[in-house]
Amino acid sequence: MISKSNFKTMKNSGTICKKTYYLFFAGLIFLLSCNHNTPKSNKGLTVDADNGGIKLPKGFSAIVFADNLGFGRHITIGNKGDVYLALRVLHNNGGIAALRDTNNDGRADIIKYFGSIPGTGIQIHKQYLYFGADTAVIRYKMHDDELLPDLNPELIAAGFLKEREHAAKPFAFDNEGNIYVNVGAPSNACQSQDRVPGVPGIDPCPLLQRAGGIWRFKDDIAGQDQVKNGYRYATGLRNCMALEWNNSDNHLYVVQHGRDQLSQFFPEYFDEDEGVNLPAEEFFILDEGDDCGWPYCYYDNFKNTKELAPEYGGNGDMVG
Repeated sequence: MISKSNFKTMKNSGTICKKTYYLFFAGLIFLLSCNHNTPKSNKGLTVDADNGGIKLPKGFSAIVFADNLGFGRHITIGNKGDVYLALRVLHNNGGIAALRDTNNDGRADIIKYFGSIPGTGIQIHKQYLYFGADTAVIRYKMHDDELLPDLNPELIAAGFLKEREHAAKPFAFDNEGNIYVNVGAPSNACQSQDRVPGVPGIDPCPLLQRAGGIWRFKDDIAGQDQVKNGYRYATGLRNCMALEWNNSDNHLYVVQHGRDQLSQFFPEYFDEDEGVNLPAEEFFILDEGDDCGWPYCYYDNFKNTKELAPEYGGNGDMVG
């Protein structure tokens, strides 16, 4: 486990999340687009004149598949092209929107809502629709040719603490019957008073016992509990909204939302430009047991190095 006291040693030995890439952005836009150079794929489609209000490269057009669906989070696609959207807030009395295009015109003509709780993670796996609410992962049995699944969900993993910050539960599956669930830390830098200037960080950070990492469960066993049945696969991750298992190299890939407010709380160390650009969001390839350093350190993309967080005695200078 990384702590303030052993961060320097671990940094110099290269044992902090060895296989790591770094991102200088933290957003993805998914477009339903069609290339004018492949007219065969555009048969029967009428694109929107304004491309749905977005800018696209030359040769591409866009269709608004559906609109006014609510506060959408993650999305998944069924084998027959049906779309399932997780909703952060209940909309039309549902936490999931199910969409179907019956005439292949690129627009959803059937939209139905189901589920009594909102959430973020959603994926079809082994003929089930898995859904990550803030305090549990559930699944719905899918039916052939039917848009809606069985509406009586099965509880897969629960026992997560109810949090107001970073409560979302996105997830991913491997090839060995496991599901990996993000458990975000409800904190910026694990201070005794969160986001208060001058308050030092707690070392060791108690939040890491139940949050700030990835927990592994079996993907087909009902009623699992985080404490009794969950396995902390990796730690030191503030909040990972993007997770995917790479079947080619059998590793879990995640993107972390890093800490905030460096220049706001520590103007003596960080100027406004650094506050906007630091820290970089981190894209990790995880091994079992990895510790990626939150809250004790962050990644500085200007220096290409991990830095000790100012709440733990860092001052923006490279450590080591």
